[in-house]
Amino acid sequence: MDDKKILIIGEESKHVGLAHSLKRYYSNVCTRKADKDIISEYLKNTKYDVVIAPIRIEGTDIFTFFDNLKNSLFFFPKIILIYPYNSTVIDVIARQFGFLTLKEGSFSITEIISTIEQDAPIVENKKDILSTPKLTEEERRKRIYLKATELINKSGIPTNIKGYYYLRDAVILCVENQNGCLISYTKCLCPKIAQKHGATQSSIDRSIRHAINVAWNTSSYIHDNMKHKPTSFQLITTFADSIRTSYME
Repeated sequence: MDDKKILIIGEESKHVGLAHSLKRYYSNVCTRKADKDIISEYLKNTKYDVVIAPIRIEGTDIFTFFDNLKNSLFFFPKIILIYPYNSTVIDVIARQFGFLTLKEGSFSITEIISTIEQDAPIVENKKDILSTPKLTEEERRKRIYLKATELINKSGIPTNIKGYYYLRDAVILCVENQNGCLISYTKCLCPKIAQKHGATQSSIDRSIRHAINVAWNTSSYIHDNMKHKPTSFQLITTFADSIRTSYME
């Protein structure tokens, strides 16, 4: 039996079930509550070889969490990111951070063991995927703006609600992704949009959620593209993913 130390972030039944399955092959497997302070302490005090993590940890994203933590760790573990929906954006950013990825619900125990044994990807340069010598900066920004507007219009969000404009700003910020990591919705996107519009962060979040509710209840576009009503974070990254993919083709 392999003696790798594996930490699974999360204590729901799916995390416990995964831990139970892995204990047939690895002698040291544990689950811990997805609380950033608790996880930080465990990683600082224990050498884990592999951390299996969700996209979100207590109000932040996994990229921001580990980016803030990396200088505090004597040993940086291999990170396997498990997320519930397909996203080229997240796949690209995961490679930038050297994380491995698996789509939740679509992998077998054999596949996750193979991923655990796999070498982490070489960290790529954190660069803007949309950069291209064929477009000026002004043209590039205009195309992103127009594509974001097109997607939001398709989703059925009316222009007479504030969430329309806040959501568009959030998508554009996520696409531009200038600092090379997945922008934290609560720590980066909302504060920037609030500053731009002279509003509170809570009102920005509330307005975006209202816009998503309107779209979900009145338009088939989001129903056709997502199995469940998306969170603000999911819709923003999905729209950003669509824009990035169109530029990469």
